[in-house]
Amino acid sequence: MKFLSVIQLKDRAEMYGAELIGELTHQSLPIPIMRDNALKIAYFYSHAEIVEPREGLKIWPPAYVGIVDAMSGMLEQIKTVSPENFSRNDDVTKPLGSYLTHPQRLEGGFLSSATRLYQSLDQLLPEFVNNHLELTEQAMEAVKMFKKEFDAISEKSLLPYYRHFGEDFFRWVDNLLTKIEQPK
Repeated sequence: MKFLSVIQLKDRAEMYGAELIGELTHQSLPIPIMRDNALKIAYFYSHAEIVEPREGLKIWPPAYVGIVDAMSGMLEQIKTVSPENFSRNDDVTKPLGSYLTHPQRLEGGFLSSATRLYQSLDQLLPEFVNNHLELTEQAMEAVKMFKKEFDAISEKSLLPYYRHFGEDFFRWVDNLLTKIEQPK
């Protein structure tokens, strides 16, 4: 089973989002999900704008979710969502929090972290699809890298949304991290 790289999938999701949703939209990090026994990559699209100088990019609750097939890269679905779809009651008229502006995300540290995050996902997706809980040392390093980089660059205000929508993937990662931390 061969998947497109996470960077290819991200680029396609950006293209679809720009065409279908428009400006003042922030695209989340990729969220691996299983649907119809196949790997999909989901993205949240949220209203985002700079409201006050030096306060970063304000991000509202997700308004859309896009689902991209991990093998073909084709957009399978884009649908409107509300906080209730994520078992949340956030006010859709108010930002959830701040995040890095686009120019800040073009800086070296962020780009390096994003690259490592996408590379770790490229390694982990086949393992996730097969629900492997016994991984090679290299794959276990990818699990740790994913956790480190996701924690470093994800939008903190969207974490409950990530964990709800990508529940199976994040539970799988948490289980693997628990195994790593247990003494042998």
